[in-house]
Amino acid sequence: MFVAHNMKWGEFKIDEDIGDVGTIHEYLMLVPEFFCIVAEELVVRCYLLPLMMMHYTTGQAIALSGCIWSLYTVPMALLLGKGDFESTWSGHRLFLSAILTSYPCSWVAIKAGYVCWGPSLLHFVSKTIGAFALGSMETKEVGIVRGEPWKTNGLSSIIAGVPFALFTTFELNTLSHI
Repeated sequence: MFVAHNMKWGEFKIDEDIGDVGTIHEYLMLVPEFFCIVAEELVVRCYLLPLMMMHYTTGQAIALSGCIWSLYTVPMALLLGKGDFESTWSGHRLFLSAILTSYPCSWVAIKAGYVCWGPSLLHFVSKTIGAFALGSMETKEVGIVRGEPWKTNGLSSIIAGVPFALFTTFELNTLSHI
């Protein structure tokens, strides 16, 4: 939110319909979404990532698992959601965002001993809070920060994700081995 607000990509505005029936239905739809996220994390972070870490460095394994995860999530988001088919930047942005999101989720998975609940909760909370606050790149719905979701959520998450990806790779490769 800090990046999106300070870059003047959006302005803060909270709607009054937070408690209406349609919104409550949207909250209930988060339950199946959580279990889909758990399934993703089981496969990508708790199964593929440890296998890849036997053959690659930590940073390479996380990036490769993020690419595999992106190859699954980006087409699903574009085909099942209201994705922007006209813009190739939409797919590239989602792909890069998914790769960068894999770093904090993988960091939590490694620190938790490849148990799925930690990365699943991080993934779920960051996705739902990000969509609520910054808007959804998949559905193009705006969040509390009013602006174009590709800027408020897309570019903001990419800009914030790069330093965290670098820190994660550095921390897992060096500090954890001291």
